[in-house]
This record gives sequence, structure tokens and C-alpha cells, in this order.
Amino acid sequence: MVKFSRLVLLLTITVSFPVISSPPIITVSKKQFGDKWIFKREEVMLECRTNGALLVINPSTLMQYPLNSIAAEQMKKREIIASPLSTILLKPADLSQQKIDITPILKTAQNLCKN
Repeated sequence: MVKFSRLVLLLTITVSFPVISSPPIITVSKKQFGDKWIFKREEVMLECRTNGALLVINPSTLMQYPLNSIAAEQMKKREIIASPLSTILLKPADLSQQKIDITPILKTAQNLCKN
């Protein structure tokens, strides 16, 4: 009878705690974005943290890259371990094009925050 009471107590305690969910993460690929793909890798993961920080993650190394100013500031303050986004970006095919448009990837990552 004592063992049963302990089990009931353990179940009651376990059920009482809220479930902590992980931040939304999705995998995106070059196949999905076609000509708008901006990364050296064929696939990357996008993550939205609870504070609105958006990150790109290299799935093979798990290295993080800031996608927005919140994440860049955290990297600068060493609150997260990350490398600059430029590390994982493709070089522009046309050298006259100095800036890569991250808007499609950024919008996809921002949609994660809505979930």
C-alpha cells in the first residue's frame, strides 16, 4: 500500500508541472527557395527564440548565425555562441551586386514566431 501511495504522489507531482516546449525550429532547403536561396549549404534550420531572436543553424555543425538584430546583439554581448551570418551566405554571382536579399528567409523565420 505504501508503494502505491508513493506512485500516486509521484504522478500527481509530475502532472502538476507545466510542459516546457522547445523553440520553433524548421528545416528549409534550396529546393524550396530556388533562385532566392542565399546559403552555401543545401539545407539549414531556422529558429525563433521566445525573445524574438531569429537564428540560422547549420544542421551538420549546429553552429548558429544571427538572422535579425536581436540575435546579432546577443552574439555581440556573448549571450549566445554564434558566428556572423556572412559566414554561411553564398557570394553574389554578379560582383556588382553587393547585398544579398535575406527577406524570403527572414519572413519564413518570422512566421515561426507566430506559432
